[in-house]
Amino acid sequence: MIKEITPNDLKTIYLNIDSVFLSERRMPKQVFKDVLFTLVFDLEDFMKYGLEDIIGLSKLDQAKKLIRLPCIGVPANIQMMELNLNEKVTDFSRNLKELWEDGTLFLLLDYGCLFNDQKKWIIHFSIELEIVVLGVFEENKNVNSIIKATPYTKETFLKEYENFPEEYLNLSHKAAEKEARIMNEAVVYPMIKNYFD
Repeated sequence: MIKEITPNDLKTIYLNIDSVFLSERRMPKQVFKDVLFTLVFDLEDFMKYGLEDIIGLSKLDQAKKLIRLPCIGVPANIQMMELNLNEKVTDFSRNLKELWEDGTLFLLLDYGCLFNDQKKWIIHFSIELEIVVLGVFEENKNVNSIIKATPYTKETFLKEYENFPEEYLNLSHKAAEKEARIMNEAVVYPMIKNYFD
């Protein structure tokens, strides 16, 4: 399930999805090429159900394996996750929870991606932003019916993430306005432009 790879191995594997995924980019920049539609999820909400749902979705896609790659910018050997979907997957949720708690999954997730060998969709993760983005590249009716986590709408995303001066209690009003503007222009509005508009 978990294996160690070199940075060169990682780059080679990323070449397999080069036609649909920009591995050098990170959210809030657009990481997908020629995407049909995107869904944005809260990381915690997605981790509750999403990975089991992704296995189910992969099986409906008739995929043989599910691959979880860490961020391409890692300078040293790192672990990747590869799940053979033809084998019986037992206690997958419990194993993922253990990996999450001991920090292994944290390293695998941050700015990495998850996909199967059919490459009809790719999931990009950001621990820093606490967001998961699913990019879909082919018409796929199963995506919305299989994934239990509720995606953000543009409105719910803005409600959750948009910054306002009142939130910066320890700053003067002018400094708070500046800080809110910086955060919105750096993260929130680019996310809206790249994943909701």
